[in-house]
Order: sequence, then structure tokens, then C-alpha cells
Amino acid sequence: MSDPLKKLLSPVMLNGLALPNRLIKAATFESMLDNNFNISQKCIDFHETFAKGGVGMTTLAYCSPEPDGRMQGHYMYIREEIKPQLEKLANTVHKYGTKLSGQIAHCGGFSRNTNLQRRRPIAPSKILNMSGIPYGMFLTGKMDEKLMQEVIDGFARTAGIMKAAGFDAVEIHFGHGYLLSQFISPITNKRKDSYGGSIGNRMRFPLRVLEAVRKTVGNEFPILAKITMYDDVKGGISLNDGIAVSARPSAYFMNAL
Repeated sequence: MSDPLKKLLSPVMLNGLALPNRLIKAATFESMLDNNFNISQKCIDFHETFAKGGVGMTTLAYCSPEPDGRMQGHYMYIREEIKPQLEKLANTVHKYGTKLSGQIAHCGGFSRNTNLQRRRPIAPSKILNMSGIPYGMFLTGKMDEKLMQEVIDGFARTAGIMKAAGFDAVEIHFGHGYLLSQFISPITNKRKDSYGGSIGNRMRFPLRVLEAVRKTVGNEFPILAKITMYDDVKGGISLNDGIAVSARPSAYFMNAL
């Protein structure tokens, strides 16, 4: 066995969590929900196959922190009522020594959800919602401090529910054009206040989300991140921005693999 493969299959500590190996099933949207917008037995079985296969950790994908965070109205959002199924998922993968992470993602202005509780999809700036045009959702609504705090509280609440349900880690989605990425990208963040302009300002709201999640789960609980290194679109997130995004939150993530 080669040295890199030995390392891949060797145990490791992820912050305060012991992983049996360094194989992590990435978050990929399962689309396996029941009629109550909860994970189904099919979804639990899906993750069980990876646990049986020996991955160190598997990840439940696209767990929205609030109803309006769903890209479409039939997607799942995390709330106390679905905690029993979350616990069942955790208990199932734990039987094989596999750990469980949950990806917390908010679509922001990248929305096709026609069942919004708010008037419009929320975003850092009022811009054209290219994703929602076919559904009659033409514009996004610019977030004020009140809306920012609502979303921050949602991320923190979701992380707390996951931890209480037996999840071993959480992953925050900072990339791929979703809400936190919309703040980071100059294409979607046109703000002139302290949340726009420099990369430091554009990172301000995402870091507030991260800080609230860290405060909720505690210092020893692992937090992972999915980020965009660059948009590959003129005027979007540059490679230098991506490097800065990777470096700034290190104190919140603590120890890496």
C-alpha cells in the first residue's frame, strides 16, 4: 500500500472528532424526502450504504435553515419536528463507526421557491433573479440588519438541532452562488455599506453566520465549509478573493485534517 493511501485510510482528528479515516462523503443533494419535507427512509438507506462501505464521515446535503432558504418549495428545511428522523439517520450510520455531518445551505436570491413567506427572495442587493424569472420571481430583496439577524439565527438554530440529534459535524455552504457566496461575490453584492466593497466587507455577513454557529455548537465541534475559489466569470469572485475567504475564518474552524 502506498504512503498516500495509508494516510487516506488512517484515523485522524477533525477538531475534537475522531474519524476512522479521511474519506468523507461530500454533500450532494439527495432529493429523497417524504410528504412532510423530511428525509425519507430511502435517504437513510442511501447514507447507510456509504457507512457500510467504510467512509469516515457522510454528509446530509442542503439542509435549509429556514423555509425561504429552499431553492424550491418542496425541499427540506431543518426544524424541531423532523428531529426524530435526523436522530434515526445519525444512529444508523453510527452503527458502522461512520460519523455524520449536515450541510447548512441557504439559496438566498438564487431561488425558484414560489412558496416564499417573504415578498421576495432575500439577497445582499436588489438584483435580477435569473433563476426565478421563469417562475415570475424577477427581483431579489435587499437584506437589512433585521433580515440578516433572522438568517444568522436560523443557521445557528439549525446547527444546534443537528448537534442535539447526534450529528458529529456541520458544514456551512459558502459557495456555488448561494446566499453567503452572494455576499462574497461582487457580481451579486452591490452594497455601498460595511457589507460591500472590499473582500473584508463582503465577508462580514458570512463570518457573522460562522461566528453564531461556532457559539452554538461549542469550540470542540467540527465546522466544515464549502467555498468557491473563483467564479470564472468576469467581475465575480477572484482567485485572490477565494484565498482570502479560505484564510479569514480559520480561527472558527480550528484544526483541519
